Amino acid sequence: MKIKPNNEFTNAITKIKESLNNSISEIDYLKNKYINQELTDYEKNYLEHFDCIKFLLTELKNDIRYKD
Repeated sequence: MKIKPNNEFTNAITKIKESLNNSISEIDYLKNKYINQELTDYEKNYLEHFDCIKFLLTELKNDIRYKD
C-alpha cells in the first residue's frame, strides 16, 4: 500500500522549493548587477563562488520531488 504525502508535508516541500528558487534568482540578480563593476577582492571572492552555490541550490531543488 502506497502512502501519499499529506497536505502539510506537500506545503512544506513547496515552500522549500520556492525558497530555493528565490535564492537562485537572487544570485542571478547580484551577479548581473555587479558583473561589470569594480569590486573589492572581498566582493570578487563572493561573485566567484556564486556559480557553485547556484549549482548546488539547483541540484537540491531538483532533487526534492515526490516519489510515488
